[in-house]
Amino acid sequence: MSLSLWLSFVAVVLAATFSSGPGVLLAISTTLTLGARRTLYSSAGNAAGVFLVSCVAVSGAGLLFFRSSCRCSS
Repeated sequence: MSLSLWLSFVAVVLAATFSSGPGVLLAISTTLTLGARRTLYSSAGNAAGVFLVSCVAVSGAGLLFFRSSCRCSS
């Protein structure tokens, strides 16, 4: 891997890491409009939604691996 390719990869990763996502924007807007207490409820709901989506994704990936045609013998 060349140095210029690696540096461009690092730049893209850092930009993606430091950009605010929809959860952060939701927390900021809820804090400014409704206050800190409602932001806690909003953040808890956001965390529960992310947890649910990740559980479904992991279950789907597990099902795909389980149903895959590659059966390795020991």
